[in-house]
Amino acid sequence: MEDKREFTIFRHVSISTKQDKEPIGLFIVRFKPASMTYEQNIKFSRIPMMVFMGFKGFRSKFWCVDKVTGLCQGFYKWQTVKDAKNYSKSIAMKFMTRRSYPDSVEYEIIDLRKKKYHMIVKK
Repeated sequence: MEDKREFTIFRHVSISTKQDKEPIGLFIVRFKPASMTYEQNIKFSRIPMMVFMGFKGFRSKFWCVDKVTGLCQGFYKWQTVKDAKNYSKSIAMKFMTRRSYPDSVEYEIIDLRKKKYHMIVKK
């Protein structure tokens, strides 16, 4: 990552749409689950998946984990920056915050028209 942390991608989902424009809202969130290991969180993360995939503007997500610290990270692409901002205030984010260590949840919203963001993927 830009901050030199290394995460392992364990899942990716994207949805097809009739939109001809590339998504411009990038939402990056990090958190550390309080009541489960990262392995348990990987399994648990399938449950809320269908909820946020139904949110207006959702286009794709990468699930990631730092296996050393147990820190989890999500990369979401949204059709608009407004869609990403709406997600930051959603019930899904409130749920994630409630099940995480206090002060471990942090997020950033990036307008991809103004700042390019690339994950460096090592195989």
